[in-house]
Amino acid sequence: MKLADFFARAPDFLFGVQHPRAFERALGPSDSGTANLGFYPVLVRRNIGKILREVYGGLCAYIEREHGELFRELVEAYWRAHPPRGWDPNHHAAAQFPDFLSRHRAREPRLTDVHEELADFHWSEFLAWSALDTWPDECGVDGVDHRLFVRQYSRRIPDFARGVANDSSTPLPPPTPTPTLVYRDPKTLRTAVFYPSVTALVVLSGRRKQLPLASLVGAVPGLTVAMLESVERDLLERGIALGPPSGSAV
Repeated sequence: MKLADFFARAPDFLFGVQHPRAFERALGPSDSGTANLGFYPVLVRRNIGKILREVYGGLCAYIEREHGELFRELVEAYWRAHPPRGWDPNHHAAAQFPDFLSRHRAREPRLTDVHEELADFHWSEFLAWSALDTWPDECGVDGVDHRLFVRQYSRRIPDFARGVANDSSTPLPPPTPTPTLVYRDPKTLRTAVFYPSVTALVVLSGRRKQLPLASLVGAVPGLTVAMLESVERDLLERGIALGPPSGSAV
């Protein structure tokens, strides 16, 4: 048996497509025996489930509270549709789950927009936490941290996700359109959440376009340069915005 043959056939075996006996017929008998060999696909499935439960903790807790075994069913359907590839099991096992959930919702009436938003938040949180400190080559320097994720949720999804993960009885917040920023705090190095005001969104947009603050005054009735400067200082302090202040000259 060549090592290349083993690696070529291993994925189908590990992800349950090929029976252990067929795997042995192709590559030779296992010294551990067919029954023990057959445990490896079980182990892979369990590990994928464990990764999804840890990355999507709030989503898992909410689904299990409302629909019992539905999360287990979703995990089973997901790993068969998207067997992980690559060297990072946390990333490759969990990366496609939000998109899978969105597509699966069309044929699963128990899934709602809240489940989709929870999955999106959890994955954004993971990406913000795991992103490299170095600036990606494909991202131009625009005065905003490259680990910032800007979202519009139907309610305070991050608060609920973190709450229900620790206490399954946490109530679902009332629906209120909620702009949400997910980023990595430069002081604690932990993922943080900030619910920005309209003014903060205006400042961030202006920084990305490299516009002076004075040019943004007309974006929202009643805005002043002083208000914009105060909000920008807060964004810089939080580590959401980067670099020097924008300046007020037009």
